[in-house]
Amino acid sequence: MLEYIFNGTNFCRVLLYTPLILMGSILGSIIYDYVTYKEEEEEDEVKDEDEDEVKDEDEVKKND
Repeated sequence: MLEYIFNGTNFCRVLLYTPLILMGSILGSIIYDYVTYKEEEEEDEVKDEDEDEVKDEDEVKKND
């Protein structure tokens, strides 16, 4: 039974697949963070533009 657990192909699988899975999960996490950060940055830009428009309208009303 132990000879099947520790044979060469299983040993290679452990050595090769484990780093691939870990690197894939790390890269996936980095890509997810990059995509969500871009979305938040775009939302912040839209909010800033909206606030600028509101300030401009308030200044026009005050000048009238």
